[in-house]
Amino acid sequence: MINATDQIIVNVSIGQSKQVVLVDVAGRKDISPEESNANIYCIDDHGAVIWQITATPPKMERDSFVSLWRTDHGLRADRFFGAEFIIDASTGVATEVGWHK
Repeated sequence: MINATDQIIVNVSIGQSKQVVLVDVAGRKDISPEESNANIYCIDDHGAVIWQITATPPKMERDSFVSLWRTDHGLRADRFFGAEFIIDASTGVATEVGWHK
């Protein structure tokens, strides 16, 4: 869950009153690995969460998302250990599409 003390490091507008944000969770031990690994949210203009990303579990216990951007084909994100994803902006479902070092 996102809260007022979380640091948003990337913000991508996806339409009227909605944005997808990447929350910095690096080094945080106060949240579970599952929460740390799902650190992308869609929020409205009031900060209410519309969805939290859903992706296949990573191979490492903690492998949070470290980048988020928009392409001509939609939203993309990368995990720390190199997995690349396309994100469905309406549902938050992430599909792994590659890997890089």
